[in-house]
Amino acid sequence: MSMYSDSLGSMTGRVANARPGLSSLDIRDWLNDRIRQALGSRTYWTDLITSKVLYVPDAYETGTVSVVEGSRTVTGVGTAWPVNDVVGTTIPAAIDDIGYVEVTPLAMTGITEDSVLFVDAGDADEEVVSVVELKRDSFIAKFANTHDAGATITQSSLAGLQFRISVTDPVFTVRNVVSATELELTDFWWADSESTQSYRIVKMYLTISSKFKDILAMKDEQTGWPVRLHVPVTEVNHRDARRTFTNAGSLIQLVDLGPNEQGNYQHELWPAPSSRRQFTCLFYKQWPDLVNENDRPPWFINPSIFVHGAIADALRFKKDEKDPFFNPTLAEVYEKRFLQGLENAKNEDEGRFQKAYQYRYSKVFMPMGADYWQGHTPEIVSWDFGAGY
Repeated sequence: MSMYSDSLGSMTGRVANARPGLSSLDIRDWLNDRIRQALGSRTYWTDLITSKVLYVPDAYETGTVSVVEGSRTVTGVGTAWPVNDVVGTTIPAAIDDIGYVEVTPLAMTGITEDSVLFVDAGDADEEVVSVVELKRDSFIAKFANTHDAGATITQSSLAGLQFRISVTDPVFTVRNVVSATELELTDFWWADSESTQSYRIVKMYLTISSKFKDILAMKDEQTGWPVRLHVPVTEVNHRDARRTFTNAGSLIQLVDLGPNEQGNYQHELWPAPSSRRQFTCLFYKQWPDLVNENDRPPWFINPSIFVHGAIADALRFKKDEKDPFFNPTLAEVYEKRFLQGLENAKNEDEGRFQKAYQYRYSKVFMPMGADYWQGHTPEIVSWDFGAGY
């Protein structure tokens, strides 16, 4: 497989030579549009497959809790909730602006693209912010308040996990942990106030990656069983509306949920494991937009394809009535080059890893041969192996 080393800068130059008089920003946008079009023309590209180990911790049930109607605050007794075991750092420079601000903390340890950070704990301007973009030494988040130099940044290992008192109550998500005996939920508790109640905090929802596009395979390392993929939430609501099943049966299922607070795609594990588990998954990732001169397009696709597409777009662009480079006829020539090159790239990728004729359920546990599911449509109801399934 060829590995191309072209960059945004080199491709921009090629487009500019074919169609002078354009801004580099316009050319960058056309190139990014063509990359998205190319990647979107095939559901999965082999070289966008990546692996990851996903971890589910033990359920946390220490102590008792009290909740108040109309409040997001949970108060604990003997809970010993961790406050800064994931992130514990400070901001050396003051944050003088509100809105989306780039922050360089003293240390980036524990901060990810899926982090929800508690900033300036104990101060009048304390707030919880979600990381929306991660860089090597900094992150971007949306701030509602300004903060002095030295403001703290913390995150608990319980943040993002699911909180529940009983099966007759909704599943809440922990937004942040204020202290060993106080945490905040993402939603308000609207039922009657309760005190000295047992509770459970578990990991029911997980984010595979901020660059997640789709999942190929996943397995439970503890049981050795594959995880059933792309389960509709409506099906699980029908089978277990109150989510009372816990570690029932061998087959864990991955339920499609939608984006979380950071905009990253989220799944539900059902039944939710109550003890420590590790899952290995293969998933397809998104390719980031090209922004800087040295940013590279998908290295496994001939970059001339994107250049030809961008030239076609540029030749169709008319700056004014006397634009000498406006040439829609020549644009069609480059458009055909783009489409033919893209078709060749797709065929080459299919030759490396056949995906066009796979059926989703063949990725679970009953492959039945290369073409079995092309002629057999399984009825989910007939697959019921018991309550755990």
